[in-house]
Amino acid sequence: MPEIDIEGEKLEYSIRRSEKASKPRIDSKLEGIRVVIPEGSDLDPEKLLENRSEWVREKYREKRDFLDSIEEKDFVEREEFLYRGDKIQLLTEQEESEITEQNIKTKASEPRDVEEEVRKLYRKQAKEIFSQHVDKYSERIDGEFNEIQVRNQRTRWGSCTAKNNLSFNWRIIMAPEFVSEYLVVHELVHLEHSDHSQKFWKRVKELFPRYEESEKWLDNNQNRLALTKNDIMKSN
Repeated sequence: MPEIDIEGEKLEYSIRRSEKASKPRIDSKLEGIRVVIPEGSDLDPEKLLENRSEWVREKYREKRDFLDSIEEKDFVEREEFLYRGDKIQLLTEQEESEITEQNIKTKASEPRDVEEEVRKLYRKQAKEIFSQHVDKYSERIDGEFNEIQVRNQRTRWGSCTAKNNLSFNWRIIMAPEFVSEYLVVHELVHLEHSDHSQKFWKRVKELFPRYEESEKWLDNNQNRLALTKNDIMKSN
């Protein structure tokens, strides 16, 4: 990855040439700074970065501070995990791997194996919870969805694709119930309104009056909805 020295600080960045870009730009994403250059342009990426050095440094600091605020799990006995808005304890070497109101139970004992089981349990529970919310609201929506998918996405909590597939981030299983319910309503309403127009938000409010509270909770707690920094850095 190329680097640039900005006032003594070495910062990594990536370069992407795009046929769709009409002018050069700098994108700041959690995975880093990216310089987007129109196909055929002879622009020097470093020159663009140097011209916006103050902004680039600010975005680097924001990313570093955000990642530093994530409390990575060790996946050891009695460690606390966030689940549906509450803290529950991890128990290892159990007869069954399951999640109860008080505990996450795994058959495994080694941290690497425990982590794998915890992720599987979270994904399974997330699929069940999202499916329940979809069942609750889908009959009130003028439109039909195709299927429900559960994935890990760096910064998106949900989406409704052009094929009407509903996709949700499994890490939302850590958030309170009203947040996961709101996300389902949000994506279902996209079956009626593809954009975020006034009509879209009016419909969301009709179905789920707590939508603003949910948005605020997500804005204030993004760093809590991860087991490790890799959850933020990699999609799958």
